[in-house]
Amino acid sequence: MWQKYQYFGASWTSNFDKTRTSAKDKVTWFEKSKEIILSRGNSKDEAVINMIEDLFDLLMVIYGISDEGKKQVVESFVPRICALVIDSRVNICIQQETLKKMNAMLDKMPQDARKILINQEMLILMNSMGERILDAGDYDLQVGIVEALCRMTTEKQRRELACRWFSMDFIANAFKGIKDSEFETDCRIFLNLVNGMLGDKRRVFTFPCLSAFLGKYELQIPSDEKLEEFWIDFNLGSQTLSFYIAGDNDDHQWEAVTVPEEEVQIYSIEDPNIYLSPHTTGTV
Repeated sequence: MWQKYQYFGASWTSNFDKTRTSAKDKVTWFEKSKEIILSRGNSKDEAVINMIEDLFDLLMVIYGISDEGKKQVVESFVPRICALVIDSRVNICIQQETLKKMNAMLDKMPQDARKILINQEMLILMNSMGERILDAGDYDLQVGIVEALCRMTTEKQRRELACRWFSMDFIANAFKGIKDSEFETDCRIFLNLVNGMLGDKRRVFTFPCLSAFLGKYELQIPSDEKLEEFWIDFNLGSQTLSFYIAGDNDDHQWEAVTVPEEEVQIYSIEDPNIYLSPHTTGTV
């Protein structure tokens, strides 16, 4: 199977000119990629992740060539990427990687280009992305979806659309409170509220962490006056522990750390209000 992916990944750079192929050809590549992704089911496959990276590298080249390239990528691929993210048949790691690439693309999109995304198809997909946040089962995936919704809309549009995305007023209002300038902390406040509201149905359990060490080095909480706790997330969907620590420079103040379940030997939680079964978290 690896040879199949490797050949497919190489073929689009050797057999097609990146700047001359039609939009139809590029969509065909994406649809073939999706077929391969779905054929692997919910299993994590590094070859598929590498294939996704190759595909997005190509899209970013096209995106950066001209305004027409940007329009072509946004119109043809953002809806397809969103559909991939909300598809429960796709492995969470692949959805995370896809979201990271799409958000990087949206970050370079001019403000006035966002109007391309406000159409009936995208409004339906955005509604589904809002629903996906509730059962994502991974905090990092939830953050990626929230970021995508914020990048695809203006603050004014978010205020209008939040009530469609979230049926409960206090959740919709919390989403409206996310500011672009303070995204990480506002997003944490929002997602803690969402996951807490779900009660026993939640798939991300979040606790304040007293301290965290990597070997003998103590990890530090991100430097943000609005961040009151050092949070750690138990992700039932991806079967991981994750937390955000202080980055190593001013441009990268937040850094995600993810620990797979197979690397967790033991943990202890002290919270009289919540019982988290070791079998549920998959510790060893």
